[in-house]
Amino acid sequence: MHLSRLYVSCLLFVVAPVALGLRGEVGDDPLAEVAEALDQGRHWYATRLLRDLNGHDSATPEAALLYARADAGRGAWDDVVARLESVSWLDSIGYGDGRALLARARLETGEPERAVEGYRIFLRYSLERTPRAVAEVGLARSLEELGRPLEAAAAYGRAAEIAPELAPWSSIRAAEVLAQLGDTAAVNELLRGAVTVPLYRRTGAAVDAHLAAGNRQAALKLLLDAAPSVGRRSTELRTRAAQLLLEEGDSAAAATTLRAAIRSSPRWAQEAASLLSQFPNLSAADHLWLARTFERSGAPGSAAREYQEYLERQQLPAGEWQAIQLRIGELLFRAGRYYAAVDELERLAAAGPSAATLARAEYYIARATYRRGWRREGRARLREVADRFPGAGSALNALSLLGDLYEGAGNTPRAVAIYEELVRDYSGSRAERTARYRLGILAYREGDFADARRHFDRLRRAERSGDLRISATYWAARARLAEGDAAQLAEAERLFREVHNRAPFGYYGFLAADRLGIDPWAALAPGPEPAPIDAETERKLRVIDLLSQAGLHEEAKAVLGTITSSPPQSPEALIGISVALAEHGFGQQAVLFGWRAHSALRGRWSANVLRAIYPLAYQEIILAEADSRKLDPHLVAAIARQESAFAPDVTSRAGARGLLQIMPETGRWWANRLGVRDYSDELLYHPEINVHLGAAYFADLQRRYAELQLSLIAYNAGPTRARRWRQRPEYRIDPELFAERIPFSETRTYVKNVQSHFRIYSQLYSGFGGVQPAE
Repeated sequence: MHLSRLYVSCLLFVVAPVALGLRGEVGDDPLAEVAEALDQGRHWYATRLLRDLNGHDSATPEAALLYARADAGRGAWDDVVARLESVSWLDSIGYGDGRALLARARLETGEPERAVEGYRIFLRYSLERTPRAVAEVGLARSLEELGRPLEAAAAYGRAAEIAPELAPWSSIRAAEVLAQLGDTAAVNELLRGAVTVPLYRRTGAAVDAHLAAGNRQAALKLLLDAAPSVGRRSTELRTRAAQLLLEEGDSAAAATTLRAAIRSSPRWAQEAASLLSQFPNLSAADHLWLARTFERSGAPGSAAREYQEYLERQQLPAGEWQAIQLRIGELLFRAGRYYAAVDELERLAAAGPSAATLARAEYYIARATYRRGWRREGRARLREVADRFPGAGSALNALSLLGDLYEGAGNTPRAVAIYEELVRDYSGSRAERTARYRLGILAYREGDFADARRHFDRLRRAERSGDLRISATYWAARARLAEGDAAQLAEAERLFREVHNRAPFGYYGFLAADRLGIDPWAALAPGPEPAPIDAETERKLRVIDLLSQAGLHEEAKAVLGTITSSPPQSPEALIGISVALAEHGFGQQAVLFGWRAHSALRGRWSANVLRAIYPLAYQEIILAEADSRKLDPHLVAAIARQESAFAPDVTSRAGARGLLQIMPETGRWWANRLGVRDYSDELLYHPEINVHLGAAYFADLQRRYAELQLSLIAYNAGPTRARRWRQRPEYRIDPELFAERIPFSETRTYVKNVQSHFRIYSQLYSGFGGVQPAE
């Protein structure tokens, strides 16, 4: 279930467990399929079904109400208003659902006064507990918007009376609105009923009340007293305290408070650092702390600026100056400011730094040169770093990068020469082991299987555990097979078995099982059965559903956090919670509990542990969209598991969004092609729209490339690279070798993971898509 951008109105739906398989029979009622689609969270599909209705069926109040529910589910609140504002049957159809839905739409479209009117009419006759509680919350939110805090607080109170599980959150919301009146006694009384609400939020309400009452000193004391007890939120409280001090004109105390904020939690103190950086006459020490804070909180450009300010104010020994100047260059590189990075680093190089510092500066100059588009010069400078500073860490890094660049460009002889240099001169390093693996792959590609075997054998013996040992062992076995020496066949079989035993459900484990001709699932026990979730977790999940229906998504997210932060100990309980979380649409959290169960079982695999680690959220959406594009739904589930772990609100560093991690420009192109009306980039966080567009895009790639690996490459790295890379000869003769030769390590991992996930989902959910589950 989506928390921060959940496109669900009150009275729409709650994600719930559904049976595997195709949609059930809906009889002769043309609206039954629409209602079923809405219950499955398929709002856009429901809209399409309604558009296809003709005649009397499309003109009924029932059809109009379903249409409005579908519009609301995809966030089209203006359409809900247009559809319902003039009808006469709002209170006579569906227990008044239309009235409540129109009120919510008025609130979402900036008409709180009319929302209040609608909610009050609905509450006069509504008798059902959940709709009444949700409507009271909607009424309270509308009254908040109108600046009527007493009435809003009363509505929150009535919501808690109807649904006591809402009490802590109704209390904090009521306290926050009453704080505007400065009634500290009333606010404190409400806060006593909100003790399970995080302290930082309770503190905020109490502070607002004191400020409205004119007692700034009490507000300051509350902020500063609570700050040490709220973890990373301490920086927020201290920053607010500093802002209050600034308003009083006490800039010295404000600066002291901001200094405490950035020194206590620099990773979370970017706002505090931004405010402090605007103060005049800061000391050199201040600029140093600001630089470190910006660096740790992910603002490299600001960090570089503050380090520069520090150097201007502080006389340093040569070695310290060089270290900070080097940091400035590296931060500018991380910020994508390559020309500025080169300028700063060349300034450092001209100052005669130590050999190690100069080597690192030249390494980043080489990388920045390459990133600026000067590829030949960038490679030449990397080579120069390796030659000038043999044995240095920067030389090792330069060679590693240079080998990757040459291999990615298809220049195998030069790549081999670089990798051999790493193996010869940097024995024992991680880069040496990676280079040896690449040498083994390239030797295998050239048909020198004995040399490949030699590299892989040495590598697997050096690695005690981990992914590199697994992959090296697998290819050591393959090299033995390829040699064709009968004496090596028994050892190849033994190595394949080792791979399967160590990682039975990973990419190489599955390949090894295929080579051995064994069923990797045959010996898999069911394992611990999921325990029924405890009463407290069940209550919290109900609260999350109710809060989400009421539009209180941040509150729902906070409750979810209390589930994930306090896991049980037994694997049965962990698996049970994982299942429940997946059923509610919290796939990412379900995966976390699955891995916790796996750890509690000391790494032993079982079917139930695998289902917990590989959950199946948003089943009906995935099934329907895959079916419409003639895709295997298990494959779409595998992609969702790899891309987002079924988290619909996730955004990657590159900007990809949602379940299938679609870039906004890709989403816009496919939305236009598929006729998705009123499209916006925000809709990529809507599970159905995301899967609708992603499935169409992947189906198009499958049509173009007619091969899974290449389609996955195109989805992850782009069609242009897929077209380029398929020109490699191994693509046509050895898919496994081709996967190893994908130039980008991220894409290599992606392609392997999705293929193994695909096999897992196909086995664990073999009934998904209409096939009966295996016994």
